[in-house]
Amino acid sequence: MEIIKVNKAAPSPSTVKKIVRTLKNGGIIAYSTDTAYGLGAVLNNKNALKKIFKIKKRPSQKRLGLIASDLKQVKRFFVLNKREIELARKYWPGPLSVILKSKKGKSAAVRVPALKLARLICQKIGQPISSTSLNLAGKNECYSLSDFKEQFKNQKYLPDLFLDSGRLKKLKPSTLVKVTSKKIKILRPGPIKIE
Repeated sequence: MEIIKVNKAAPSPSTVKKIVRTLKNGGIIAYSTDTAYGLGAVLNNKNALKKIFKIKKRPSQKRLGLIASDLKQVKRFFVLNKREIELARKYWPGPLSVILKSKKGKSAAVRVPALKLARLICQKIGQPISSTSLNLAGKNECYSLSDFKEQFKNQKYLPDLFLDSGRLKKLKPSTLVKVTSKKIKILRPGPIKIE
């Protein structure tokens, strides 16, 4: 596993190139999200997605969330109704995940993060990337490289690239919602309060 220091507000072009190359080659990145550190992989690489579950020691039937660069990118891959578009325009970029149906018929929790680095990665890859918290199943989220090293010190499977943005503020995971025909259903309360 390679560790590189990253300025999450203004990553260097060489750092962005390295991240994109790692992902396109089927690698896994550990990076700062709006809340804790997360794991990312490209969606069209099944081996990379399998590796995320091995790293987390998590059952593979559990779904992974996705992040995207902007609403335009989300619309390329997902079908959104009027209510979902209204939510996206009001709260993205930000810690709101919305359960959406992809054009292939599968549903996933999708968000556009506030963090510039995460959006830039999706933009350069040209598609949303998987995003799940960096922790072993049942353990606490990691907010720093030292948290990660402590939790994963004896583990066989690790991310290929750790983007160290320093210690992150402890924030709640994103608010998770699903839009039904009649209302917005809150599946996980979080930083965003839906009016």
